[in-house]
Amino acid sequence: MIRWTIRLSLTGLGLFLATYCAAYVWSRPALWIDIADAPKADVIFCLGGGANPASGEIIGSSIHRAKTCADLYLAGKAPLIIFSGSNGHATAASVADQMATLAHEMGVPTSAMKTDPLARSTLQNAIFSRELMENAQSSLLVTDAYHLPRSWLSFRWAGLSDLHLVPARDGQGLTTPDRGALTRETLAIWFNLLRLPVYELGQLTGLGDPDFLLQ
Repeated sequence: MIRWTIRLSLTGLGLFLATYCAAYVWSRPALWIDIADAPKADVIFCLGGGANPASGEIIGSSIHRAKTCADLYLAGKAPLIIFSGSNGHATAASVADQMATLAHEMGVPTSAMKTDPLARSTLQNAIFSRELMENAQSSLLVTDAYHLPRSWLSFRWAGLSDLHLVPARDGQGLTTPDRGALTRETLAIWFNLLRLPVYELGQLTGLGDPDFLLQ
């Protein structure tokens, strides 16, 4: 029993470290295209990066993602941006609405933007954004580079296939994740891999409401 516990612990640690290293590699600039090289698409998906829990104002990740999406729109890469993200703050506007406001200040017309103020996870980003894209087919998916692979898998799971990945930039280059962000992303990857089969089983059997698993 002790031997199996040790083996299981070592296996878990190995998987964690391998995923952590992969998330770090995903954030390297050489892997991703520049805005100028992004293909044209029908819609841009902008995933929220959170807000300050005290003030409710969007933080660096959300700001960089919103600005990157605005730059893509202004470069003529797509005619529509869908901003997605809720806000845990009681009185502040949603992350999606704040990102849209920032993009509007950069020159994006309100008629070229839609917002999903409800999504609380990457999986919900995918599901709720899909509902707003109407007849659009191709899309540009924008978030931090280390978050792009999990986002791509989430949107593919939600039924979108014509996806082109564009990493958020902070004006100097790609946003650089810290150890905390890489750790959270590593845990989130494995959490998604574990909860999606449970969600699918709940949907298939009709036992209870599995939607809480996507939050």
